[in-house]
Amino acid sequence: MFGKSASCALLGLATLGILQGQECPFSVAGVAADVLLSRRLVWEIAWKDGIHDVVSSPTSAVGALAYGNQDVVGFCSRSMRYCAAYERTERGLGRMIAKLRVYDRVTDESLLVRRFLTENPKTATNWSRQPIKYCKVSLRLQSPSQQQKARGRPESADSLRIWIEEMFAEVPTVERGCITVPFYSDDDPAVFVLDQTRTHEMVVVLIRGEAGTDQWQVAARVSSSARPEWFQHVGRRIFDQRMFRVNCDRGEGD
Repeated sequence: MFGKSASCALLGLATLGILQGQECPFSVAGVAADVLLSRRLVWEIAWKDGIHDVVSSPTSAVGALAYGNQDVVGFCSRSMRYCAAYERTERGLGRMIAKLRVYDRVTDESLLVRRFLTENPKTATNWSRQPIKYCKVSLRLQSPSQQQKARGRPESADSLRIWIEEMFAEVPTVERGCITVPFYSDDDPAVFVLDQTRTHEMVVVLIRGEAGTDQWQVAARVSSSARPEWFQHVGRRIFDQRMFRVNCDRGEGD
């Protein structure tokens, strides 16, 4: 399927050194890699288009091979037939760099890793400059509602509310909508909020500003008319998992 010389020359992967003991799993921004990867996977299943068909019926946990260095963190799972790689940032996991869906039978996760790196040369080149740690992990696939109960209110919730209120201060009163913010995690790559006015409904995608600040940025807006089916699905999820609301006639508080 892929040449031995190519895969070994790529990263010296004739054999994968699997970490054991206290080094397994390795940490990213002070958090165990398997915990961060589990959180990101749950977020993708809940919010990101196209991920749900990769994990159509997730169990409570799946086995995987996690790997990473100072720049990149990722995993491959034989049972999921899926690989993903993310930028490593001071907050934890950044944007997704690459992913691989495998439709044929997979018998060895280490071979799956090699295949993934071979098919993503830019990622592989980045990884080839630094040693990579490998570790067998178990990724916990809690539902978003289970995860929010376990983790509680994020530290940035108050700053997000203040940011929204400050944004409203620049909008005429008649144009201000009801904003519903769902439970989220501080290491989520984005937060989907619901904006409802008398004339429109939309989902607004927010991302964090620079590290160490309380600022947020609008990454995208999706109206109910632009993508009606998606809006109904995501809008209902936001409302069902609401943490607080701003400028709403009812249920405005936490």
